[in-house]
Amino acid sequence: MLASNTNLYIFIMVLIILISSFYLISIKSMEKYRNIYNTDNYIDNFKAISFSPVILINDNFLTDEECSHIINLAEKSFSPSQVTSGENDVIDKNSRSSYSASIDSAYDDTIRLIEDRVSKLVGVDKGHIEPLQVVRYTKGQQFKPHFDFFDIKTDESRLKSGQRIHTFLIYLNTIPENYGGATVFPKRNIRIYPKKGRAVYFKNGFENGETDSLTLHGGEPILQDNITKYAVNIWIRNKKYI
Repeated sequence: MLASNTNLYIFIMVLIILISSFYLISIKSMEKYRNIYNTDNYIDNFKAISFSPVILINDNFLTDEECSHIINLAEKSFSPSQVTSGENDVIDKNSRSSYSASIDSAYDDTIRLIEDRVSKLVGVDKGHIEPLQVVRYTKGQQFKPHFDFFDIKTDESRLKSGQRIHTFLIYLNTIPENYGGATVFPKRNIRIYPKKGRAVYFKNGFENGETDSLTLHGGEPILQDNITKYAVNIWIRNKKYI
């Protein structure tokens, strides 16, 4: 009887150790995502829709007032969007036909607040954040599937500020689903529709500069007249942006 009880005790202790080990391993595996999931409501409200690549969504990342403020700042500065071509930025309306406007870092209190929010989320200094890029799409305008990270073979000068590791794409207004304008990740068969204040976060690569080709993404064309889509791109490097 004593031997039987001893064996049961040993079995229970081994089971407890195994469960504890599994729990610790699980926590360890999530450590690289910890900055996305903790500290305040903006972070708690993110939900994962993919872990390969990492894609997270927060439907209330910006307030209505912040969305309107960004649109108002950008409205007078829009010009045809450009794409990278080696060392140059060029207009290529076949691949990207939207309009863009840049907002300088720390432009005002609202922009500083948003930059603070983003830097806390990914756990990097605000100096790694590029100037915000606001984009505007009207009927027929789109951005065909592309990568946010730079090609190390052709974009050498751009990499002086490091690789684009993190992207926040934040919608500034809502577009009905049947009106187009969705963001698509074709390699993962993921489609995300614009909703005012909704942030889509995805990780383009890793701190060592390696990139993730599964982050291929695009902006589908607007299908209706009198419909305008607004969004803001926030890109974060693995080095200080200069």
